[in-house]
Amino acid sequence: MGAIRFGLAAVKNVGTLAVENIIEVRKERPFDSLLDFCRRVDLRICNKRVVESLLQAGAFDQLPGHRAQLLAMLDETVDAALKWRKERDELQIQLFDDLIETPNWEIRYPDIPGFTVTQQLELERELLGLYLSGHPLDDAAALLEEPGLQRLMDLGEAADESQAVTAGMVVSVKEITTKAGKAMAFVEWEDQIERCEVVLFPEVWKRSRTLIVKGALLALRAKVQQEDEGFKLLAEEVAPLGADTLRGLLQRRSAAAARAGGPGRAAPAGAPGGAPAPRAGGAAAPAAAEAAARDSGAADSGQRVFIKITPSAENPALLSRLQALLQRHPGPAATLLFYERNQKLLALSDGYRIKPSEELAAAIEAMMGSGTVRIK
Repeated sequence: MGAIRFGLAAVKNVGTLAVENIIEVRKERPFDSLLDFCRRVDLRICNKRVVESLLQAGAFDQLPGHRAQLLAMLDETVDAALKWRKERDELQIQLFDDLIETPNWEIRYPDIPGFTVTQQLELERELLGLYLSGHPLDDAAALLEEPGLQRLMDLGEAADESQAVTAGMVVSVKEITTKAGKAMAFVEWEDQIERCEVVLFPEVWKRSRTLIVKGALLALRAKVQQEDEGFKLLAEEVAPLGADTLRGLLQRRSAAAARAGGPGRAAPAGAPGGAPAPRAGGAAAPAAAEAAARDSGAADSGQRVFIKITPSAENPALLSRLQALLQRHPGPAATLLFYERNQKLLALSDGYRIKPSEELAAAIEAMMGSGTVRIK
């Protein structure tokens, strides 16, 4: 009791037949070594690949030898066990004390270093789908206590568009090319508890791409974008995880908040003094956007931006965030929404005329889906 148990069948490459064989054999007595295990199980079912996955996942940690040693001696051990079984079947084994079988061979444990913590954790992640004996961020525990640093589990309650500084690990990276031919990326990001998506628009990705590799421990300053099911982070600055870089990000977040006129909140462009932009769909036209549109000659511009609204995007909260995004990019181009479900085209008022840009298009597609923006 008091132990965390993990089902053997959940280990990658280990099937139920192998598990049933192990359980049946273990009823006789516990295994006392890798050699004992290989000698007693059916190696046609519990083959070398199965045993390798089990030992790399930590299933043999209570037996003699560390994981790297057991892996190094596995081939020799399996071959010896098969040879012993063949000799036994041919009645060429030694018999003592009322037919108790005594193998006349042993395998030496190689004198090699064990896996590093990182190697061991990566093997656990690969074979179990999660880190079991720890997390790569455990070594940075002191840094994670830095005042002002936010954990991912707390950002679900953060204000939409607020600034956040968080620490985490890169799980995966997906690079794409925008319609303008520039690279940007979507990163799967996690700390010890939570996971989220981080969007890196072209300029941020260009500055940060050498840092963002699978397994990298990094600090991130980003804008929080709340969604119906969770949140995502729009990266503004990425840095290696360290005391100095972390404090630098926190200072720059504070400076951004001071400019915005609120704690940790970024001021939308065109909303003077940090006042929040009017909610989309209200009766009053967004004055700042209208003024900017008039100043830029919006009425004379022939450029139009079409945004496709898929059926899954037809919800007030998401459309409200879209309109708030448009308000922060005032300009001359008319904006039209194309509702895919009923094939309806809706022209927004002059208050939502925008200045088309690659960054804005990428932000809209990150919110509404790939291929939802077209400029004509």
